[in-house]
Amino acid sequence: MKPTRLVLLATLATILLSACIVRSIRPFYYASDVVEVPELMGTWRSDDDETWTLEKTEDGGYLWRVLKDKTEDQEAEETVLEATFFRLGGTLFYDFQLAKDAFEDAQETFSVRVHLAARLHVANDELRIEYIPYDLVDDALKSGNLDLETFREKSDDDFVLTGSTAELQGLLHWCEAQKGCFGADPNYVTVLKRST
Repeated sequence: MKPTRLVLLATLATILLSACIVRSIRPFYYASDVVEVPELMGTWRSDDDETWTLEKTEDGGYLWRVLKDKTEDQEAEETVLEATFFRLGGTLFYDFQLAKDAFEDAQETFSVRVHLAARLHVANDELRIEYIPYDLVDDALKSGNLDLETFREKSDDDFVLTGSTAELQGLLHWCEAQKGCFGADPNYVTVLKRST
C-alpha cells in the first residue's frame, strides 16, 4: 500500500494508527538509550502548513505539539505527541505516540496506544524526520527476510509489531542497512525548518 504524503494527512492521530507507518505495542528504546535534545527545543515549521513545537514536560519528558494551519476546507487542528529521544550506535531516533489525554479522547476510534519510531537528522536550522517505510518492512516480513513478532489486524496487509524492544532495535539497525529504508522515499520524510 502506498501512503499519500504523510504531512498532508489531516491529523497525526490518523497517522498513528493507520497502516502506512510501522507501529509497535512496545517502545523502541531502553531507558539507558534515552538522551536529552536541547538543540531541538522550540518551534519548527514544515512547508505543508504545520507548526511543530517541542516542549519539556514537568516530569522530564517531551511533547511535540503539531498544529495544522487552518485552510479554506479545514479548521486548525492540534495533535499532541509524547516523544522520547534516544541514540543507537550514535544515530538519533525518536519514539512517539499520542499523548495520554489525546489517546483518551480518541479511544472510541483507537483501542491501543502504539509506538512509532523515526530517525532524525539535525543540520543547522533543519530537522529531517525519516519514518520506517511500512511497505519495505511488510515485504521483508512476508518474504522471510525479516523475522519479527507481529499481530496482523483486519487483513493480511495491516500489522502491528509485538516483539521485544531488542527486536525493535534490531529492526532499526536492519533499516539503516537497507538502501530503500530511512529517507529513501519522500512519502516517509518530514522536513522542518526552525521558526524564527
